[in-house]
Parts: sequence; C-alpha cells; structure tokens
Amino acid sequence: MSDESLVSESHLWLTEYEALLVSPTAVAPSVGEQIWREYGDKIAVEFPSPKTGQQWQFTPLGWVGHIALSDGMQIHIQPKVALDNLFRMWCYAYRLRGFQWLDGLTAVATLAEFYERLAELFAQQVLQRVRLGLQKAYVPQKADLPYVRGQVVVRDRWANPVTTAVACRFDDHTSDIPDNQILTYTLQQIARSQRCGFATQQQINRAYRALSGAARPLPFSPADCDGRFYTRLNQDYQPLHALCRFFLEHRGPTHETGDHAIQPFLVDMAHLYELFVAEWLKAHLPAPLFIKSHEKMV
Repeated sequence: MSDESLVSESHLWLTEYEALLVSPTAVAPSVGEQIWREYGDKIAVEFPSPKTGQQWQFTPLGWVGHIALSDGMQIHIQPKVALDNLFRMWCYAYRLRGFQWLDGLTAVATLAEFYERLAELFAQQVLQRVRLGLQKAYVPQKADLPYVRGQVVVRDRWANPVTTAVACRFDDHTSDIPDNQILTYTLQQIARSQRCGFATQQQINRAYRALSGAARPLPFSPADCDGRFYTRLNQDYQPLHALCRFFLEHRGPTHETGDHAIQPFLVDMAHLYELFVAEWLKAHLPAPLFIKSHEKMV
C-alpha cells in the first residue's frame, strides 16, 4: 500500500502488519538504515529496489507504539484492532478492570493519547497517595552516630577507639521502601521519555518532586512490579504498580538525540494478547478448574 497522506516531512504513520510503500524522497537513506539497524526486529524494512518499485517498504511486525528517530522523524504504529478493544485487553492483561478512574481512557483516539492519558492518571494517583500519606516500614540500618540509637555495635566501637562516633544498629521507620521506590523510578522514566505534552509533563514532574524526597528512584524491572504482597494498608498501591509494570515493560531501547535520551513506546501485541487470554481465563474458568500461565510440562 502506498498513501502519501501517511507520510509527512517528519512523520510516518504505519499500521500493524500492513506494508507501506514510501517514496525515497520522503525517507532519507540514513533514516531508513537507522530503522533497519535499530528496529529491524519490530519493523521489516525493504530498501528501494526493483522488487519494491524503487520505494521503501515498511511493515510493522506485531509491535505498535511510537518511535522518535535521531533526525527528528517520528514513527507512529497503530494497532489493527480498534483502540477501545485494545483498552479492554489492556485492562484485563494488567489486572486494572473495575477501577473507575480509568474510564476516561476509552475516549482516546491514538496510542500517543493513550500513553499520555495513562501517564496523567498515574501522576494524579501518585499525588493523591502522597497527600494521604505514603506506606512506611521499619528498615534495619547501621551507622556511626554522635549519639546512641538502638543497639551499640561494640566490636565496631572498639575497633576504632579514637573516634567519638558510636556504631549503632537500629530500625528506621521510613518511606524509602520498594513500594514507593517503584513509583519514583517509573515517574522518572516517563519524564525522560518526552512522550507527553507540556501540561502532562508538568504534572509528572510535580509528582516526581513530591515523591523523590521520600523514596529514591532505584532501578526496577517490570517483573518487580508484579506479584507483590498487599494488605488493607497498601492495597491502593496495586493498580499503581500495575501501571508501573506497563510503563516499564513497554520502553524500547534508548538512543541519543542531541543531548537528550528519547525512549520509544512500543507494545508487543502478541505478548499483550497472551496476557489478556491468561487473565480472562483466570477470571472466567469455573471451579475447580484453574490456569497457570507459562507452566512447564515434562
């Protein structure tokens, strides 16, 4: 398929699994080569040749989302399914069905709006949690203090008798715990992605500033956001961690644009569909039947 309306000076619109032919005058050789080298596993690239009528051919391989290339070119990959169906699959896959604060997402028209709306809602919920008070826990600490706190570590004290500091072991009641650090780290990654408009970016920055003083942005993987333990005191963290998992799971590899690192937003539709099916079956299988995803059979 060749459609000039899908190509502009700095934008390229693709659809999942649909090949698009693009004139060599619309995409520079360096841009086409960058797509092939950095995203060849996500977008099949055919260079201009007699086979393609001397045009570029780009075919997304089951990935949807947004990529910003180093020369300013923006690639937008839309899913074949309608966005409202994608939203329903996403809710099941990330166990977020039933949360009323997500209702407004069904009105979005593009994946870029989908991402930005999620980021905005995430920042709002983090700010709400900060206002209500962050989850805290007692964390074992060991430090040299000018006073006695908790238990004195006698061996350390006599190892350096010259110092006036006292080696102490104590429990610190702190909000700098993984439940909050995951939120801080995710906000930091969203802010760095440069995927959001000015107003949403300000809200993300506001939430990050409010949280970073209480919890460090230590690196976490998407898997760290899943299967966490919740009680009645921190159960409202569960949808927040599900959103963290989504944002962290769909970051693409970074590359440099000037002095700024731009992070692509890419969703593996096959993986999303697999998660959706697993969660749907868990919710609808009658007892005593149950399902385990990725169970190994010997």
